[in-house]
This record gives sequence, structure tokens and C-alpha cells, in this order.
Amino acid sequence: MGGFLKSIGGERGKSKLATLLILAVIAAVIYGVVQFVPPLVEYLKVKNIAYEVMNSVGDKGNDVILDRFLRMSKKDDIQMDPENVTIEKSESGKATLIVDYARTVVLIKDKLQKDLSFHIEEKAQ
Repeated sequence: MGGFLKSIGGERGKSKLATLLILAVIAAVIYGVVQFVPPLVEYLKVKNIAYEVMNSVGDKGNDVILDRFLRMSKKDDIQMDPENVTIEKSESGKATLIVDYARTVVLIKDKLQKDLSFHIEEKAQ
């Protein structure tokens, strides 16, 4: 028992505590990064959907573009509010699909949250 008490007060105890603190910090950083991954993956999916839509029906009417975008988003289990999607036509008649939306990442329940805003613009080819 005397050896145990000596190691707590000595250098060995300090190095164990430092190691535990470092591991706790590393675990917290990994947890935080993992919380940000799903919204970023969703962003990449939405960007890909916008690209596909504008390459396939980008020269059609606004209703066709919006309908196709929302159907493809729903197919990929992405809930997209139609109010977050705008379609602008340039003077040359080319359409641009603009998607602005936000997702909230909860790091600590009811204490620490971060809102992520995403903006996607895709032009018809």
C-alpha cells in the first residue's frame, strides 16, 4: 500500500494523470469531429444532386428543376424545404439552382450547439 501512495504523489502519478488528460482531450476532439461529419456528408450529397439536376433538366422550366431536385433529395433521405431552394434565370436563359440551408450540430445537449450554413449554386450546362 505504501508504494501505491508514493506513486500517486510522485512522478509516476503525475504522468498517469497527464496521460489520462491527454486521452480525454483526444476523445473530446474526436467526438466533436464525428458530430460534424453527417452534415458535411449531407452537403456533399446535396451538391451532387444539384449538379445532376442541372445537367439533366437545367434548360427546362423552374417547376421541373425544383420538382426533380426535391424528388432526388427525398430519395437520398434528405429533407429539403422548398423555401430554401431558388432558381434564377440569366438573360441568356440559363438557369441557376441556388440552395441555402442550415443544420444544427449538437455537441453537448442543451449547452453547446453550432449552426452550420450551406450555400450551393449550380448552373445549367
